[in-house]
Amino acid sequence: MPGRVADTLLYLKNDVFKTNPFTVSLTRQDLADMSNMTKESLVRILPQFKSSGLIKTQGNTIEILDESRLQEISKKG
Repeated sequence: MPGRVADTLLYLKNDVFKTNPFTVSLTRQDLADMSNMTKESLVRILPQFKSSGLIKTQGNTIEILDESRLQEISKKG
């Protein structure tokens, strides 16, 4: 499941907003739906990404701090 969240974050950064950081007007449920998982799973994984130094969040703004590691998680799950 972390790979799905990583895929979604990279997609939003690279294909939708084309900037880093980016402000998401989607709910956590919308992000979970994009990742094909439950909201609870997404809400559990995002803090893990934050504590690992992969992302930084403030309100609806997400900044990818370590894109190479996030890409690795995206590929390996």
